[in-house]
Amino acid sequence: MRLAVREGRVAVHSRVRNSGGSGGKPEPSISFDTVVVLGQGDISLSSMSGKLTVLRGQSVDHLFAEAEGTLVLNAMMLKDAIPRLERWYGIQVRVSDRVLLSRRVSGSFRYESASAALGVIALALECKATWRQSEVTLAPDPERGERK
Repeated sequence: MRLAVREGRVAVHSRVRNSGGSGGKPEPSISFDTVVVLGQGDISLSSMSGKLTVLRGQSVDHLFAEAEGTLVLNAMMLKDAIPRLERWYGIQVRVSDRVLLSRRVSGSFRYESASAALGVIALALECKATWRQSEVTLAPDPERGERK
């Protein structure tokens, strides 16, 4: 779980599961062993085991951007950006060359159409975007490869 604080203060308690109990049967119990107060710009990361990591003084605006109507991709691998692009625009994104999936993309999209946004991403990846209804395929652009 990730919790980011934009303003104000939040107390975070981590829970740790312990095996306790008597007899040969362990009974899980939960204890609160860490309490942290987060302020503006702080982020807490909590693992399934209850480990709590705190990052202080971070820029958190990008974490709230989608709630305000902006899709932000920040140096994200294309393979991780594709599900977000698909949800945001209601499209399907295909990639013809798996090498593109590990390339990183950045951008902030608020009013751009799916076509415009994928056009910008294709330009950044030095590939081409080919549309067929609500499906776009990103593929290497042979013309761009020849110019290098």
